[in-house]
Amino acid sequence: FPSHDIHCEEMAPEIRRLCQQIELLRGQIQSINLDQVYIPNSQTHQVLWAGTKIPNAFAPNIDDTTVRNIMELSVDNSMKILLLLGIGMFVQTPNIAYMEIMKRLAYEQKLYLIIASSDYIYGTNYAFCHGFIGKDLTNMTQQKIIQAMGRVGRNKIQQEYTVRFRDDSIMMRSYRDWE
Repeated sequence: FPSHDIHCEEMAPEIRRLCQQIELLRGQIQSINLDQVYIPNSQTHQVLWAGTKIPNAFAPNIDDTTVRNIMELSVDNSMKILLLLGIGMFVQTPNIAYMEIMKRLAYEQKLYLIIASSDYIYGTNYAFCHGFIGKDLTNMTQQKIIQAMGRVGRNKIQQEYTVRFRDDSIMMRSYRDWE
């Protein structure tokens, strides 16, 4: 409760002591922020790592309330940091609160990247602008490849869409005749 709403000096001694403790604790609160150099595609990040700036490059946007919610999660700190950086992860045994935050950020297009296995294509209905299919997914079936490609460009949010394959054999499998 905000201290300006309560006049501690007018309260009973025990309440006055609690108000003083609250004020002491409130004075110890420190704001923390990730330096922009670590936020993917931020102007500072681009200058450091690419030596140039692309003014309209997409960068993640995680608001203060969401930062607080992420920090309160009972997940590994590395997952928290990645989500703060705009990088979500679909994992085998998900934390439901983590997944809800990540899904909301994905839906609102505030994430930079989602890391997932090929199983993410089932049960997701997000409008991705770009897809990157890693070389560790060489065993993906033709159906999964086509499903993954179909996740890109939904709802026509922007004009530029890409699907990139880290291994040409995965791309070639998507074009072979149906068996």
